Amino acid sequence: MAGATLATTTAGAAQAQAAPQQATSFTGKLVIIIPYVFLLVFFLVPFFIVFKISLSQTAIAMPPYTPALDFSGGISGIIGQLKELNFDNYIFLTEDPLYINAYLTSVIVAGISTLLTLLVGYPIAYGMARAPATLRPTLLMLVILPFWTSFLIRVYAWIGILKPEGLLNQLLLSTGIISEPLIILNTYTAIFIGIVYSYLPFMVLPLYSALEKMDYSLVEAAQDLAARRSPPSGRSPSDVAARRAGRQPAGLHPGRRRIRHSGPARWLADADDRSHAVERVQRQPRLAGVLGGGGAAAAGADRPNCHLPARPGARSGTGALT
Repeated sequence: MAGATLATTTAGAAQAQAAPQQATSFTGKLVIIIPYVFLLVFFLVPFFIVFKISLSQTAIAMPPYTPALDFSGGISGIIGQLKELNFDNYIFLTEDPLYINAYLTSVIVAGISTLLTLLVGYPIAYGMARAPATLRPTLLMLVILPFWTSFLIRVYAWIGILKPEGLLNQLLLSTGIISEPLIILNTYTAIFIGIVYSYLPFMVLPLYSALEKMDYSLVEAAQDLAARRSPPSGRSPSDVAARRAGRQPAGLHPGRRRIRHSGPARWLADADDRSHAVERVQRQPRLAGVLGGGGAAAAGADRPNCHLPARPGARSGTGALT
C-alpha cells in the first residue's frame, strides 16, 4: 500500500515537472515558427506571384498581363492558366544585347566598387579595432552616423560637390591647383565615388566585428619570437581574423546591394546614356503595353501625365530615371 502511494506521488511529481518543460518547449517553437510564417507570407508568396507574372505575356488590360490569377474556374481553370505560361520573356532577355550589356556592366561596376570599398574600408576597420577601448564606441558611432540621414539626400549631396560649378571645383580653382573645372559628374568616377561612400559602412562593420575580437597580444608575442610579418602562406594575422567574420564575406554585401540597387549609378551617371536606354526600352513591343498602354502610347501620347522626371542638374532635353 505504501509502495503504491509512493509510486503515485512520484508520478504526480514527474508530471508536474514535465508540464513547465512542455510549456517552455512550445514557447521556443512558437518563437521560431513566427519568423518563418512571416517570411512565407511576405517573401515567398510575393516572390512566386512575381515569378508567375514573369512567365505571362503583356496585354493592354488591367492587370497588364495574361493570364491573370483567377480561381473561379476551379482546378481545371488553374491548370489551363498554368499551361499558358512560358519562358518567352527570359528568352527575349538573351536575344537583346541591351539587357545583356546592362547586366554585365552592373556586375563589372559592382566588382570594382566592392574592391574599392574594401581598399578604403579595411584600413578604417583595422584602425578602429586597434584604437583604445574608450575611443571605439565613438568611432563606431561615426561609421553608423550616415544612416541617420536619408540615402537619397546623401547621394544627391554629391551632385552639388562634383558638378562643374560645385564645391570641389571651386576649392581646386581657388587654390590654383586646376585652371578649369574638372568634369567628374556624369562619369564612372562619380558612380564609384557615390557607391563607395554609400556602402562603406556595410564593409567596415563586418570587418571591424572580426578584427576587434582578435587577440593582438598573440601577434606581439609572435613578433618577439622572430616571427615574420608576412608568412610564406600570405595569410597575415589580420587576414585570418577577417576570415572569421562569418560564412558570408564582408565584400559580398556591398556587391550584392550594388547589383540590385542602382541608386548612385542612376543619379550620378550620364543623363544622355540613361535617356537613350529608356527610349529603347519604351520602343520594345513587349514592354509597350506596360510602359505606355501600347503603340503610340509607349511614348506617353495618350498619358500626358505619365513621364520620366528629370534628375536635378541634368542637361536640358534629357530625361532620367529617379
